[in-house]
Amino acid sequence: NNGTAKYEYDVTNAANDWLFSPKIKMNSDRVYKVMFIGHSTQWNPENLKMTIGTKQEARDQTVLVNLQDWSVQENETHYAYYIPETDGHHYVGFHAYSKRAKTYIEIDELSVVDAFSVYAPAAVENLTVEPDLNGRPQATVKMTAPLKNAKGETISALTKIEIYREGTLESVHTFDAPAPGEILEWIDEDVVIGDNTYRIVPFNEHGEGIDKYIDAYIGYDTPSVVE
Repeated sequence: NNGTAKYEYDVTNAANDWLFSPKIKMNSDRVYKVMFIGHSTQWNPENLKMTIGTKQEARDQTVLVNLQDWSVQENETHYAYYIPETDGHHYVGFHAYSKRAKTYIEIDELSVVDAFSVYAPAAVENLTVEPDLNGRPQATVKMTAPLKNAKGETISALTKIEIYREGTLESVHTFDAPAPGEILEWIDEDVVIGDNTYRIVPFNEHGEGIDKYIDAYIGYDTPSVVE
C-alpha cells in the first residue's frame, strides 16, 4: 500500500498476523539498532509487537518492542537495541495482535543499523533533568556513569560522556574521562523555554555506547482551566 506494509481489521476475528523481513546477516560481537516508523489510528487502539529471531517462525521470535493500545494517527519512531547470541541470519518480525473489529496498522519504514561493539558502554543510569525552580531558562542534568558494557560486563574506564540537546549537531557538554559509576551533574544555561529533549552518549576505548533520551519542560507552565 503506497510502499508501506498494512494490517487491516477483521470484523469477526482478532488479529494474529505476522510479517517478516528478508534475512539480515548479524554478528554476535555487535549491537544492532532495530527501528521502525509507523502508525495506527486515533479511534481504535491497536496492539503490535516488533520481534527478531533466527527463523521466520513466531515461536523463534524475541520481543523487542511491545505497543499495547497503540493509538497514533501520525508516523512515529520506535526502536530497540539487539545483541545476537550467534553469528548468522536473523529476521525482524511484526506481530499484530489487536482485538477484532479495530482499524489498521501501517508500517512505513524498517531499518537495522550496525550500531557499535558489545564492549562499548551501556547507557547512563539515574538520568534526570531538573528545571530551574524560578522558571529561568536553565536546567540541571544529572546521571550516573555506566558501570558495564553493552554485553553486561564490568568496565574499567570511560573516555567521555557527551550531552546533546535536540536541535544541536554538536554536543552541548562533555564529561571527560568520568569514572564508571561516578555521579555527574551539569547546569544547562542555554535552554529554550518549553519542551526539551536531551540525548546522553557514553564512550570508551571501543567507541560510542548505548544512548539514552530524556524529555523535560523548562520554564513556567500554565495551568489548565479549572473544571
